Amino acid sequence: MTLMPRAASSHANVSIYLLSLLLPALGPPTCLDAQSVTANPRVEVVVVGGTPSQELVLSTPITRCTTFLSSVTIPTSCSNPAAIRSTIGATTLDVARELDLSRATSWRLSAALKLAEHHRVRFRRFGSEVDGDTRAVRPLVLGAQGIGTGIHVISARRWSAWRLGYQWTPLVSSWADLSLTSDVSRVGTHVDAQSPEFRGVQTLSYDRSITVPSVGLVGEVRPVRRVTIGVDAVIARLDRMRTNETFRDIDAFVTADIMSRLGFRVGYQYLRTDYAITEDREESSVLEDIGHMRMKGGYIGAAVRF
Repeated sequence: MTLMPRAASSHANVSIYLLSLLLPALGPPTCLDAQSVTANPRVEVVVVGGTPSQELVLSTPITRCTTFLSSVTIPTSCSNPAAIRSTIGATTLDVARELDLSRATSWRLSAALKLAEHHRVRFRRFGSEVDGDTRAVRPLVLGAQGIGTGIHVISARRWSAWRLGYQWTPLVSSWADLSLTSDVSRVGTHVDAQSPEFRGVQTLSYDRSITVPSVGLVGEVRPVRRVTIGVDAVIARLDRMRTNETFRDIDAFVTADIMSRLGFRVGYQYLRTDYAITEDREESSVLEDIGHMRMKGGYIGAAVRF
């Protein structure tokens, strides 16, 4: 006895044939397309950490009374700043080297939110802290105060930076992206220094924050599946009419995806902020402070995508 009529068998063969034509057109299920999630996430959060080398060089013109913590008498008359300069020599202070604050532990949180196709807003927060314990090898000036030669100095430095901006990606392909960015960055540093030899004396402190608008480029290449090589760099600051000081922010990275929504990231960042602060006095500008902040080094962390 035949279990299936001939007509039914013909219909089954036709159905199988049509299904074989449709399956290649449909392609693989979207839930298995890891490359599309990697290349075009709606939300991406990156958390990294490292121990970058840091540099903070300050040049403070002595135009006012400078009080020193010292066992040696140093002139402090506001009417004769030249006498102070001739006594202490250079007014430039390499904070990282001379206060033993060159190597710090840092962290960075970055996030990007996709608003529409090719359009994202992005945010980055960076923080770093380091403590130092040394003896001054020469008289040092920090703000309006100073430290004499041979004085035991305990110091601390905090460096923070945040960035908020917009990213437009006009060029998108399965293996590479190119984006234009417009950001506002704020970089700040705070230094405290005190001596156990002068208890009860106010702590020497220095605090500066600089805001910089800028434009940049982000390029990403995916040479193989689950691996992304990228560079995020500032190409120009937008306040050149106000200042000619240098601002650089370059981040080169490689992300290897463990799965479609989780990746392992390593990279190298270089951040440089130079500034010159002036103070208006009786219809003229007086140079108050010159600073050069630099941070460079590698990092390691994770990237999560949704």
